[in-house]
This record gives sequence, structure tokens and C-alpha cells, in this order.
Amino acid sequence: MASRRICTLFNFFESHGKETLAEFLKSWRSTTETFLVPMDNFIRTQLHANLDQSGTTSKYLYFNYGHFTNDQFVGFRPELVTPEWIAEIKGGMQKGYVAFPGGFHEVATLDGKPMSPELPKEDTSLFLVSNFKVAEGANLDDLEATWQDWTGIESVKGRVDLGFSNAGLYKRFTDERRSPFQYVMRTEFTKLGDNVDDGWKLVEKIRQLKVPDNLTCDTSLYKAVTECIYEGKAD
Repeated sequence: MASRRICTLFNFFESHGKETLAEFLKSWRSTTETFLVPMDNFIRTQLHANLDQSGTTSKYLYFNYGHFTNDQFVGFRPELVTPEWIAEIKGGMQKGYVAFPGGFHEVATLDGKPMSPELPKEDTSLFLVSNFKVAEGANLDDLEATWQDWTGIESVKGRVDLGFSNAGLYKRFTDERRSPFQYVMRTEFTKLGDNVDDGWKLVEKIRQLKVPDNLTCDTSLYKAVTECIYEGKAD
């Protein structure tokens, strides 16, 4: 099991096609620089972009992967919401995207070593990422005991030729009113930069897997946006 000390933010963005990439990045940077970077408990955040920007195979075009030393962040605790934060979020929705922020703990990694809050191992790394909604009443302990099977990691972890590095499972600790995803799985491949077609074959392999009836899944291929990596005060 990986460490639970760090609180991880997964914030998936669903675009409604009303703004350009440049507009989205400008808005995201403004929010990050204004609200996250000044925080004493903020470690780092990395924006990831979906390699399929058409939205035809996955509706989440971006996600934010951030790290904090504790849960004292407005994205985790509704009681910390301020009028300024509400105005910022409403502005984003009016510009054409909806955010689904949730607080997660890294509960398992394939090799037992924590992935959070590390940077990509290579600038060219690509990430196979799945988010999972879980039906009410599902046995979470049973799911976590078999996570390598239903996430599809068991079927792709042998791809050392594509630079398979590690895989992490993240479990939501915040309520579902803000993020509907109970789990997120993030896997790094360091040698897919020149083999994107092979990456999409892996995605398709995951998508075709039969997941338990109490799960629904969205999977795609992402890349960390180099100019959208911010470092904080904490370590």
C-alpha cells in the first residue's frame, strides 16, 4: 500500500466547446496562481491534456493532478469556500467547461512505491488514466483487493517495451457532490512519445475489458502540459 499522507486533487474538466485551448489555459493558470500557489500546504500541481481533443471518445479533455500536505483546500472542504472562489468557478462555467474536483488518497501502486507527488519521469511520458464511478452499495474493500484486474493494469503491465513505469489507484475521500468518481487509476508510460498509436491500442484494450457491474469507466490517454506545472511552498 502506498502512503496516505498526501491529499491528491483530481479535477476533471468537461468542455462544452465554448472556448479555445488558449482561453482555457489562461483561466486555469489564473485560478492556480491566485488560489493554489500561495497556500502553505500546496506541494505541486500538473495539468494533463487529453490527446483526443475532439471529445468523441472521452468527454474529459483535461484534468488537474495536484498535491497537498493536508485537506485544508477549498476543493476538498466546502466550508472553506469564499465569494472569490465562487466567482472564479462561475466564470469558468460561463466560459464553457464544468469542473469535477475531488480529494483522493493514493491507496495502492503496482510496485508499492508512492507515485504522488512525483513529476513525470520523462518529458515525453504519456499517461493512461481511467476514472470510475461506483454504484451505491458496492463493497469497496473487495474492489480494492482486485484493483489490478478491473482497472486493466494486469493486462498492460508487461509492456516494458512501451516504458511501463508504474500504476497508482486513488480513492476519493471527499463526498460525491463535487466529484462523481470513487476511484482514479493513473499509469505512466515513458516510451510512448513516438508510439502514440500503440498508446491508443492500450486504451482500447482497457475499454474493451468487462468491468464489474457496479462500475462505469472513462479511459483515455493524457500528457502533462509542461508549461502548466506549478510548484508550491510545501514539500
